[in-house]
Amino acid sequence: MPYDTLATQLVGSYAKPQWLVDLSKPTAIDQSEWWRVPPERLPAAQDDAVLLAIADQERAGLDYVTDGEQRRQSFSGYFMRLGGIDTENWSDRYGEGARRTSDVADYISIRDVSRLRTGMMRMGPTVIGPIRWEGPLSVADLEFLRRHTSRRSKVTVIGPATLAVRIADRYYGDMGRLMLALADALNQEVRALAAAGADLIQIDDPELHFNQSRVRDWATEALSRTVAGVEARTAAHICYGYAQNIASKRVNPAYAEAMRMIAASDVDEISIEYEQPGHEPDVLEHAGEKAVILGLLNLAPEAPVERTEHIIARARAALEVLPPERLRLAPDCGMWFLPRERAQRKISALAAASRALLTELGL
Repeated sequence: MPYDTLATQLVGSYAKPQWLVDLSKPTAIDQSEWWRVPPERLPAAQDDAVLLAIADQERAGLDYVTDGEQRRQSFSGYFMRLGGIDTENWSDRYGEGARRTSDVADYISIRDVSRLRTGMMRMGPTVIGPIRWEGPLSVADLEFLRRHTSRRSKVTVIGPATLAVRIADRYYGDMGRLMLALADALNQEVRALAAAGADLIQIDDPELHFNQSRVRDWATEALSRTVAGVEARTAAHICYGYAQNIASKRVNPAYAEAMRMIAASDVDEISIEYEQPGHEPDVLEHAGEKAVILGLLNLAPEAPVERTEHIIARARAALEVLPPERLRLAPDCGMWFLPRERAQRKISALAAASRALLTELGL
């Protein structure tokens, strides 16, 4: 049996404890509004949250284990610490002048669903010089994870298209140049993670879907440059947005085009949302020869825990298009808004479905 056949894993964040974060303020610019723990106790509290996330994944029986992104407020903002990006002075990403971070602290809120649905806020940190990698951003997180699990490790890194769209460029003056500069800097982070022992590195690039017209000309090359020379297995993830903010997802033809962009790149796998949008197996035909990490858990706040039989049926239909060795099972997207108890039951059902399918296939 190939090593990763029907392997189970998270694709982003795990449920975040309410004692750690204020889930009503996921976009708060002032970190003190997001973290419920005082700064002097925050590192230890984050360690504890990671240990809980690891324990839940191991108890569920997932093949890959992550740190649940417990240290991150934002999957994209966590990587805006690259050199050349001014995180203190924010600018309008569509061309207006700069403003101090303190002046835009109330620019958006969780209630501003329209902005969240169109790719976060207009304001963003400002590119003021050459983008450069100045040292590891997430390697210490991986090292902590690997010290506390014997299972295969998975980590996530922002993608070049998504980071390019979410910052304000005042230096390059060209989306292609910016994306490729970001890709080269992120490549050094990905190489550092591989050297530190990451088994699977996922590149989160939802703007390949959300802002396709802005990034399509450079998307495939940027992804390939992000993973160039990386020994670890790599994947690229695209989504429809957090289920907390988008109650009703519908299949979008642009999603298939985003899959084709990834399929033409040098990443090994494509991670897609599948369950909540209601995709059918035909979408998998756009994956080329890549393996697919298939989202089979609906993460809408009101969605019930999936029955194992339902997950098996959906995966079995996917196997009509993909051979087992090219299929992996996962939730749709980030689980951070779900109660931890429900999140754990969902991933347990996912792992049980994988085991049943392997038995059914004689693997």
